Amino acid sequence: MTLQPTKPLILAIPLEVRHEIYRYTWTVPVDFKKHLMKPYAYCDLYYWSKAYLELQVKQLHTLLSICGQMRDEVLSEYFYRTQVHFRHLFTSGRIHNSRANHYIRSSLLFASYTQHVSLTWILRRHPPPEFLREFSETIEWMLQLKQLKTVELLLVDSQLHTFHDFLDQLTAVLNDFCAFHIVFQLGTKLRNLEKIVLKLYFNRCRVELDADFLKRAPRLRYFNDVLSRSVREDLRQPEQQPTYVFDQHFGAVNLDWPLPNRI
Repeated sequence: MTLQPTKPLILAIPLEVRHEIYRYTWTVPVDFKKHLMKPYAYCDLYYWSKAYLELQVKQLHTLLSICGQMRDEVLSEYFYRTQVHFRHLFTSGRIHNSRANHYIRSSLLFASYTQHVSLTWILRRHPPPEFLREFSETIEWMLQLKQLKTVELLLVDSQLHTFHDFLDQLTAVLNDFCAFHIVFQLGTKLRNLEKIVLKLYFNRCRVELDADFLKRAPRLRYFNDVLSRSVREDLRQPEQQPTYVFDQHFGAVNLDWPLPNRI
């Protein structure tokens, strides 16, 4: 007589409780996180080191290896609650965050299951070819995501001093054909998205994209309209769109930057 494989005892627990156990297991303890923070070379800000990213994935794989049912439950819960971050920054002649960006893009796990992406684009006039190449690779990766539900696109000033300079920089970037075309693909090819959110930051403060501001930046208004129309049910009002709550952020995360807990 062939013995039937027994299910892990954890599967006898209610699903809501299993989810709590999964989240506890894949979460890196707070007192250990501080050892996995590294400062940016160009300013006094911190981000997750590659060691943190690897530890997070290792803890996730611990759960995935137990059985098929748990694997499905863990992947569904983890990527439903996790926002994956790409941050593209070019200063002092070098590209920052490229290791974290590459780590995610080269992962079959994240390519297969990522549902939420936050993409930060630091505004620069005429960005160098290597910066555009790195940014383009991230966009191409995103265009292959079959599970992608939300995109948060952050346009951030590069430490400019006046709001007038900020508007000039923003207009110059959006008028740059190469840079604009790369991001423009988000609004034309990602047809399975449920929500795209465009955010603008000046001196680390969010700029409200109200009617008055969009009058001062007509190119941004056009860009925002294209992104809005890319959502499949584009006639829905924002309050009717689904809301996702995040308790996990992974990737090129700036720890001194406000992280969204929902989108």
